[in-house]
Amino acid sequence: MEIESLTVLIGLRKRLTGGAAMTGRSLRLVPLVLTLVMMSLAAAPFVSVARADTVFDEDWESGIGNWYVTNGVWQVGVPTVGPDAVTSGVQCAGTVLDGDYPPNSDTRLVSPRITLPSDRGTIRLKFWHWFSLGSSDVGYVQISTDNGSTWTTVTDVPYDNTSLVWTQACVDLSAYAGESVRVAFYFASSSMYESSGWYIDDVSIVTGQVFFENPEDFESGVGDWCADNGQWQVGIPTSGPGGAHTGDGCAATVLDGNYPPNANSRLISTPIALIRTEPGAYVDLFFWHWFSFGSSDQGRPQISVDGGIWRDLAVPGSPFTGTSGGWTQGYADLTAYADSVVQIGFYFTSSSMYESSGWYIDDLRIEGIVPQTGVPEHPEPVDDPISARLFQNSPNPCNPSTTIGFALPASSEVVLSIYNARGQLVRTLVDGVKDGGYHEIFWDGMCEDGRAAASGVYLYCIRAEGIHDTRRLVLLK
Repeated sequence: MEIESLTVLIGLRKRLTGGAAMTGRSLRLVPLVLTLVMMSLAAAPFVSVARADTVFDEDWESGIGNWYVTNGVWQVGVPTVGPDAVTSGVQCAGTVLDGDYPPNSDTRLVSPRITLPSDRGTIRLKFWHWFSLGSSDVGYVQISTDNGSTWTTVTDVPYDNTSLVWTQACVDLSAYAGESVRVAFYFASSSMYESSGWYIDDVSIVTGQVFFENPEDFESGVGDWCADNGQWQVGIPTSGPGGAHTGDGCAATVLDGNYPPNANSRLISTPIALIRTEPGAYVDLFFWHWFSFGSSDQGRPQISVDGGIWRDLAVPGSPFTGTSGGWTQGYADLTAYADSVVQIGFYFTSSSMYESSGWYIDDLRIEGIVPQTGVPEHPEPVDDPISARLFQNSPNPCNPSTTIGFALPASSEVVLSIYNARGQLVRTLVDGVKDGGYHEIFWDGMCEDGRAAASGVYLYCIRAEGIHDTRRLVLLK
């Protein structure tokens, strides 16, 4: 197979593949051929697309704006209790800015109407929050598609106990693409054990694909990593090991002191497409960590596949307890999860006593997978194509829609189809004559029978005069 390179941005490349010339209408691939193609493509670069658009953002520096409160308690302004400072500027939203929240609270801080796009891939709500909640008191993120008449909880776990520090939280809103929504921060308290409350800052809704930096050394900050219930920070440690494994930054359960009691939180990675570099390649996770835990406290590396439940990884020594004594390298075999989309979690729990310095994570890498890199959303059109070419789809991974580009030197019969990894036809996108030139074909993530395609690895194949080519795409939901 001949491989050419076309530069689309300085420092970035897209692999362009041309096959042997064919005449007449081409036959669709059969499963055996697809298996061979999958093997031949395994070592090819995996090019992904980075496009992040901000749909909505709020820092409350100009006041409450068009947000509203359903049943008291929530305020916007400068906090004088709770966190020492906000994440940016001087103002934030909070459940009473100058004291403890009242008992028996049942209230929402509700956003303005927000129209979520239908054609920009993953939609993520991101926000920073600090909380200190009494026993039985909780916070959730909720969404409404009927202007606040009914609400659906979209967080997997409640925010409870104490975060101790400002942390970044993320919520996937992709299921609501194309809808007009309101987002709410719902807070409920019991009749006893009031505390400082829940503080929210720097809310945004962003679209586009999210990519795993491999290796991840946290030198560029938290990025799109999130914590599902506080505690986890990314930055320069001043407690615990006193420094990162390499460089300046790392992730930790509180960078400048001991973790809080009753902690129950994961540091969660971005989605990672585990596409092997070659057939049969092992996929290995390595990470460096330092820990000092109190009695009954522990840390467990975990994995979630295709957005499913969290499961413990088979990491030697896990769950980690006691004290590491220094930075050590941990390992997990991820080969069983190859060709799927996963997230890695570092799950930390603490009891009600004997707190300590905590768990520090640095220099995480996954070997045996093809890299994910960012390129422009669409390949540059070819003004005068001299050969037939099939371009990498974009965005890739997609959720769920994507665009496939190809170029023809002259008018030709074209068959463009998508197959799953088992060689079964999923959808035929083109079956007819196309003029010479550059073409873009949209796939909405649907199968031939109208069902939504499942998350996973797919092949898209073109057969036309002068081209017989196949590439891979990843559908990530």
